Amino acid sequence: MNAIREMDQTCKESDIITSLTALKERNAPITDLEEVMNIIQNVIPLHLSLKEETLKLLFCVTSRSPFIISQIVAYTNSIDQGQPTSQEQQSSKFYRDFIFQMLSIQPDCLYNNIMVAENSTIQAQFIKSLFFGSRLFNMLSSNYNIVQYLEVMNIQWKYICQKEINETVPSSLNHYFGDLILAELGLHPVFAADSLFDKLFLANDECYKYFLEIFANRNKILNTKNMTIKYLVPYLESLSNQQNYQTIYLILSNLSAFKFFDSMSLMNIKSTNFQEIIIKNLPSVTSYSIFMALASKFSKIDETLDNQIAMLLVMLLTFSLNDEQKATISHNSEFLNIVTTRLGHMNYEVRERTMYISKLVSNNELKYESNYEVTIPNLSFDMDPLLPINLKLLRSEPKSAELITKDLTQNMDTLSIRNNGIIENETDSDDDDEFERDVKDIVFLKDLVGAYINIGKGQTSNQVPLLKRTTQLVRQKIFLPLEVNYYSPQLLSTMTSINNIREEENFEPWRINALVSVLVVVPDQIQGLFKILFNSELSIQQRISLLTSIALSARELRGIDDEQVHKPAYDFPTARLPWDNPQNMNKVIEDMSRLNAIKQSEISEGVTVWKSQKLNIGSKKGSQNENRFRKVAQMFFYPLVYGWRNGIDLGSFDQLFKSHYISTLRIVHNCAFPVHDYEIMTEELEQILVEAQAQGIPIQR
Repeated sequence: MNAIREMDQTCKESDIITSLTALKERNAPITDLEEVMNIIQNVIPLHLSLKEETLKLLFCVTSRSPFIISQIVAYTNSIDQGQPTSQEQQSSKFYRDFIFQMLSIQPDCLYNNIMVAENSTIQAQFIKSLFFGSRLFNMLSSNYNIVQYLEVMNIQWKYICQKEINETVPSSLNHYFGDLILAELGLHPVFAADSLFDKLFLANDECYKYFLEIFANRNKILNTKNMTIKYLVPYLESLSNQQNYQTIYLILSNLSAFKFFDSMSLMNIKSTNFQEIIIKNLPSVTSYSIFMALASKFSKIDETLDNQIAMLLVMLLTFSLNDEQKATISHNSEFLNIVTTRLGHMNYEVRERTMYISKLVSNNELKYESNYEVTIPNLSFDMDPLLPINLKLLRSEPKSAELITKDLTQNMDTLSIRNNGIIENETDSDDDDEFERDVKDIVFLKDLVGAYINIGKGQTSNQVPLLKRTTQLVRQKIFLPLEVNYYSPQLLSTMTSINNIREEENFEPWRINALVSVLVVVPDQIQGLFKILFNSELSIQQRISLLTSIALSARELRGIDDEQVHKPAYDFPTARLPWDNPQNMNKVIEDMSRLNAIKQSEISEGVTVWKSQKLNIGSKKGSQNENRFRKVAQMFFYPLVYGWRNGIDLGSFDQLFKSHYISTLRIVHNCAFPVHDYEIMTEELEQILVEAQAQGIPIQR
């Protein structure tokens, strides 16, 4: 003990070994501040010159003490305070490198710290805050990104998942492990789930078994519910296909998770097949309460949600509710009032859906002749929770459509697009840039999000190639809307926040095209884009780009081809590939009932700029295609109305922004025709135009 207190940077390595060995042999964690600071100030600075065995000893001692780790974090942060000199910056980096290396090489660090917290609630919260409350990551983040941090934490979790290790953990700590996992999942909306689920707990049987042990704790059922609904279900949905529904069923069944679902969590799921798996396994009481909650929403007749709610009601009546429950519903005054209200609606589909559901409620005793049908999937899988699980079916290996995406990537040299050279053949002069070559090789959206994170961490490479690749890759994945939907929130957030630091040519046009590509594949994500527009700190240029993307995506969804919007066309043989056979499409392309495919059209010449007269629906340019906008028109229009009503004040840029805002609102309004509440939309628009004119906002007629 005395030796460690008296060490300085001139001491011999033999002295360091003696002192560290003494610390290692203690049965209690190190809590003496003087000892800890001696290690931090006098031993760690020498770690690069230490022999391998001595360095391992230093890592071992450090990994066993949450107090040492927290003091390294505090000491490093103190160096970075204010305006550190270059020498101080190098010094703080030195400590960050040490901690990161320790976490990489010492796999039992997290385990050691958790065992320290076994009998202390305060220590448990301290360790949770240290590892997963961002304290440790915030210190490391100057040199290491979130993906790298999650990778080293995965090393720690893999150690704990080993059977011979987790058997030493008291069962009373299982709920605490659940707390830690939830905290880590909160570190990043995409990569934390990928790290914990794809690479760990759902990667092999040993880790999966321990995962179930952690979340089988009845005393912490809220942990299991939050983990399942908020993180696991969206992750599984993004991977779901016809081959792995049995595996998904078994995972949810093993977690006893079906009782956690309610009407809201079901509606948040986009996959009708996934919804069916859940509904077929709902407890009887839960099914009835969900039906009545959805029926209440059904009465509001929201055209953007009406078909989705109808499908859920039909699935509940078909797969879950018994005859007694149906009889109760058929005599329920609230349900009868809902039926009466909907039958008086002007929309034909609203009335037909109502009668179709009413017939099911009455067990087809209601006499009503109609060919209208609410189509739902009818999956065939074995609902036996004791069946062995095949986790390999969830692995991130290419599905049929993804194999085609890889073929597209390998044939990028054949890309031919008419566009005045803005999108050039992929063998351009930028091929020498390593980052751009890496970007062109990206096939999975997960890797695309990772590339944006690197940009955010000060990556000095050009950003336009990444925006180009986003436009291409997202549109290629139009038949994989569930995957695009899962990664879209992170993509939208990063694409809107990046700045044109290097003053790249055509940066804003490509940002707009990337945003449009996401919105036309998964239009529901317009809600997330509005949150960014109204709640984030954005520059005037970023705000105008968002408005432009809203207008252009509305027009494309309406069926209008704009020369500003680029849809990459690939030169492939005209013969259909096996997966594209019309007879087999249902086997490969899933859950497209609400996300119909966009017909790929040729690209016109043009440069993306904000010119409201070009975007105006009155323009005669552009060909008419399928109208996909009608179902989502309200999602696009009313948030713009509410945003105006809440007030807009951008100082010196106020008139400029409001002028673009009004132009966007008018375009969305024109695209909305013929929705059933178009007259109400028109009244709202006219009132806003009057207010805008009173404010002196220039309005183009």
